[in-house]
This record gives sequence, structure tokens and C-alpha cells, in this order.
Amino acid sequence: MPYFTKLRVLKALTVLQHGSATFLSVFVTVHVAAPAFALIGGSTMSSQVMLLGREYYQTALTEPLFVWLPLAVHVSAAFVKRAIIGLPKSPSALGTSGWLLAIAFLPIHLSLHRFNPTSPALPIASLGPSQVDFEFVKVGLAIWPVLNWTLYSGIVVATMFHAVEGSGVIFRYWKARAMDGSSGDVPINAEEEAEARRKRVARNAFVRRATASAGISTVLAGLGVIATEPLNVSRVFMGRIESSFMLNGLFRRFR
Repeated sequence: MPYFTKLRVLKALTVLQHGSATFLSVFVTVHVAAPAFALIGGSTMSSQVMLLGREYYQTALTEPLFVWLPLAVHVSAAFVKRAIIGLPKSPSALGTSGWLLAIAFLPIHLSLHRFNPTSPALPIASLGPSQVDFEFVKVGLAIWPVLNWTLYSGIVVATMFHAVEGSGVIFRYWKARAMDGSSGDVPINAEEEAEARRKRVARNAFVRRATASAGISTVLAGLGVIATEPLNVSRVFMGRIESSFMLNGLFRRFR
């Protein structure tokens, strides 16, 4: 591929990634905020927040437009960019978290919480969106505590770091584009400018890590509150939830 053509393709893929991330941010915000609200009102409030969010992103019209299409664009653009420029020399928090989400945590999470519950097979009998709330999560944590805590912790950590690091990349990219061609401040000398930049990069990295860590701690603390609550479902409904989880081979293996 000619050099300038490659640059144009990479620029277009970057714009697609950043644009799709904007739509996905709403979906992700609802998902990570819901369990955090358990710190205030338990699983009941968490379920209310989640169900309220689904009014926005899980209708017949909005789910394809605001979830599946942006997700497909975001992941596809990342794969194509990596195919063009190759693997990085050293791993980054953004790249590592993104690949963990795309290859492992996100497919498993979607199968457990979006696809498996809709199975018409008995005894699942197509659980509705309002039935896949935090009682659903509580049952999973009660029956498979180690496996579910591992998966929930993994997806929360990866999502938080990917979101925080990604927002930094997007901000820096578009800030540079906006300042392109402007004169800006003239540095006193190159050495001072390099030192100032090094300190700025280190400070911003610390803020991003602290933000991600605070978010992770809050969400997992909320999930801990949910896990300690007593189950509030009938034995029949608990059996439907258990069967939904067991459609995934991991959960059959560790039952």
C-alpha cells in the first residue's frame, strides 16, 4: 500500500474508532454505574438504573444503532489498523485492555447476559430484559462465586482502563488536530520543553490510572454489596437463571 494511501486509511479508521467510542460510552456508563448504585440503594436501585438505561439502548431500533453497529465499527477498525501497522513493540494499557475485552471478556459477558437468557429452550423460556436484572447477577454469584467474580472483575478492570486510556488518546488526537498550523507558545529551549512535556505526560498518566482505579473500586464494592444480599427469587425462576448460565461451557464445567 502506498505511504500516503496508508496514512489516509489509518486516519479514516481512527475517526471511525473515535466516533463509535462516543456512542459506546453511553452504553458503558450505564453498565458500570448500575452496580455502583448498590452502594446507595442495594440491588434494587442497581436494577432500576440498569432498566432505565435499557430504555435508551435496548429497543428494536436503538440497540442495532447505538450498540451493535458502533461495537462492530470500533472492533473492526482496531483489527484493520493492527493488520496495517503490525503489533506494537511494547504492550500498552489501552491495547491490552482492548484485546482482552474483544477476545475474552466481552463475548463471554454478552453470551451470559444478552444471548443465553433469550433462549426459548426450557426451562429458560426466553427471559425478558426486565428479568435479567441484578437478581440474575446475584443467582450467578451464589452458584458460581469464583468464576463469576473472576469474569466480572476482569471485564470491569479492562473496561475502566480502556475507557480512561482511550478518552486520553481521543482528547490528545483532536487537540493536536485543532492546534495544527497554529503558532502556539515558543519554548525557551528544547531541553526545557522536553522536561515540561515529560512531567505533563507522567502527571496525566497518574490521573488516568487513579481515575480508573477509583472507578474499579467503586463498581466492585457495589457488586460486593449485591453479592451479600439474600436471593429474592423463587426456586423455579432460580432454575431458569441457572440453566441460562449453563448454556456456556465454562459454567457447565465448573458446576
